[in-house]
Amino acid sequence: MCARINNAFPPAFDDAAIYLKKGNVFFIGENIRPQYQVGPGVLGMKSFRIWGEKALEFINEDTLIVAPHGKVILDKKMFVEYRKNYVAWFKRLEQLFRDGKTTEQILADKTAREIAIRMNLDNNSKYLAHYVSNIVDGNIDVSMTFSDLQIQDYTGCYTANSKHDIGIEVLESQLIIKQLGSIIIVDKNSKCR
Repeated sequence: MCARINNAFPPAFDDAAIYLKKGNVFFIGENIRPQYQVGPGVLGMKSFRIWGEKALEFINEDTLIVAPHGKVILDKKMFVEYRKNYVAWFKRLEQLFRDGKTTEQILADKTAREIAIRMNLDNNSKYLAHYVSNIVDGNIDVSMTFSDLQIQDYTGCYTANSKHDIGIEVLESQLIIKQLGSIIIVDKNSKCR
């Protein structure tokens, strides 16, 4: 017996998590990467929360949790702790950004670093640098404003020369631009700089 969790707003629109009931093994999808930071999902931390709640419906104390990247096999306790640390880390990055800190200053922040080290389950030496800037740029520093009508004008399916189709839709007041293996989110409620 196999149960598939829908994509629940993951980092990539074509991602999913799969639970194998007979073996009590959960293939967790892109929402956790023990060897480096992962983005929270299409709707930011809301995606992270929704997806985690769905995942916890399938996991018990004996479940083996397999991430798509990295070497560590997690159990429920490790999964819950990772998620708790991720939320604390993300909130710390948001606070530092609101306080006007640069990416370099955020990288040097002792508290953010200590939290990130707890999530580096594979002990990857390159764990932090790249993903701090991606999370700040993609999920915290969002600086455009659109009306609902402006957003609706862009929805549809587009084809680019010999590339995968690009789908554009509105999900929870956000313009979602999807192409196989990638996703871009434009939040209409963001403020312009």
